[in-house]
This record gives sequence, C-alpha cells and structure tokens, in this order.
Amino acid sequence: MEQWLGKVAGSRLRVSPVIPTCSTGDIAMLLMIFFMSTVIFRVEQGIPITFPRAEAGQRVPRENSTRIWIDASGRVSIDDSMISIPDIEPIISRKLERNPALIVQFNVDRRAPYNLVSQAIDHLKSANALRVAFTAPRKEIKEEQ
Repeated sequence: MEQWLGKVAGSRLRVSPVIPTCSTGDIAMLLMIFFMSTVIFRVEQGIPITFPRAEAGQRVPRENSTRIWIDASGRVSIDDSMISIPDIEPIISRKLERNPALIVQFNVDRRAPYNLVSQAIDHLKSANALRVAFTAPRKEIKEEQ
C-alpha cells in the first residue's frame, strides 16, 4: 500500500514500502546451520556379510573343466574351437551329460563387448551350467630394487 504524506509545493510525496533484505543471507545461513545440526542421519545397517577370501586355488583336472574364451573383437571359442554364441548351450549341455562335475572356466578380454558376455552367460544358464569360474590373470608383483 502506498502512503500519502501531504502536499509539497503542489504535489504529493509518495513513499513505497520497502522490505529490508540486507540480513537475508545471515538468516539463510542460520537456518542452514540449525537444520544441519538438528537433522539425524539414518545409517543403513544392512545385513552382515563376510566376504570370501582369495586363497591358493586348487588345480582342476583337465577332464573336469572346459574353457570359454571371448576376445576383444567378440570371437568365441570353447576348448580352442571357434564357435558362435548360440552354440555355447548345446556344446556345454553335451559336456555336462558326459561329466556332471564339469567346471566351466570363463575367460573374457576386458575390452570384449558386454552384450556378448551377457549372451554367453545366458546360454550357460540355459545349459544348466551351475559351476562357472570367472578367471583372471594373476597380477605380477614387481620386486622393488
């Protein structure tokens, strides 16, 4: 609302209302400090998990294992025979019929297309290959000189 202050030399002076904003930043800072100091952050407890430890592995007899390789360009091989992704299921199914204790060792180049890796894993599931080992090369520890 406007206030009229009377006549000054034939005209009226008009004073417009003003809200002081010079302390708005101070008030905002005090509110932030208040909320930061009174908020209780809930830490999720989750369920306790004991992660497996890597220990010296055991050598698996060659007749109890088969290896699937996928290289960076997407080529797939099983036991040194080049195949296509859909061929994984029938080949592994036949091998599992002959040897139910078969372990499939899965070796994938880190630059291999992920969709091929996912398809290969899906075909292993379809073949009911329950014992799958994802292998990785050992890191060589450089000796300090």
